[in-house]
Amino acid sequence: MNRGTSRPGGRWTLFATSLPDPRLRLLCFPFAGGGASTYRAWGEPMAAGGVEVWPVQLPGRENRLGEPAMDDLPALVRLLADEFGEELSRLPYAFFGHSMGACIAYELVLEMRRRGLPEPARLIASAHRAPHWPSLGPTYHDLPKDEFLVRLKEYGGTPEEVFAVPDLLDLLVPLLQTDFALFERHRWAAGDPLGCPVTVLGGLDDTVSAEELTGWEELTAGPFEVRMVQGDHFYLISSQEQTIRMVRDLLTAAASGAG
Repeated sequence: MNRGTSRPGGRWTLFATSLPDPRLRLLCFPFAGGGASTYRAWGEPMAAGGVEVWPVQLPGRENRLGEPAMDDLPALVRLLADEFGEELSRLPYAFFGHSMGACIAYELVLEMRRRGLPEPARLIASAHRAPHWPSLGPTYHDLPKDEFLVRLKEYGGTPEEVFAVPDLLDLLVPLLQTDFALFERHRWAAGDPLGCPVTVLGGLDDTVSAEELTGWEELTAGPFEVRMVQGDHFYLISSQEQTIRMVRDLLTAAASGAG
């Protein structure tokens, strides 16, 4: 197992696992402000089912802190398709995206299809409303810093001690505002539904409603289900073991079907 290294020739993964004969490859996309380290613990549990985990590392965070973060979702998915498209056409694959990452994963499936490449064996969208449903709440990315921090505290997921370190906030706030702009500015374009299975995960105590999660069903002609996990918007951290088990079971079934 290859720990703490990027995919050969690329900057777009970190903590990727490498198996001698993988059955399926899972690309994981982060939430706003998050990085590949969110999925560092996923590799070993998934390997038991023959699943390689490639946590996707976006610009502007962790080992790519010196690069500007991106606020243009179509441009980002084109870069991701350039980087991963050919590799993903060689082996069954799946996408997992949490919050912002769910938008990225969905749009990347569409970009793969536009390029004539295969859709994933499964798309797992986590903690985000269906992307064709407009947001009814205010936008965050264009708020002044002080007001943005107030909203960020309400949003949850950021450790309280972070707000007491001004230098850390100076690094974190621009990244978060750019990430929020990435999905808040993006507008869904109507098109043919996906053909792949879609599983949507949600936290039982999240503000994203069951109706907003179920809305994803309208975007696929394939099998669809919603599964709930104990926790709030960041259940994948607070209920990490439960989340990993659930995703592993889904992907073991997907790998069997793909094989």
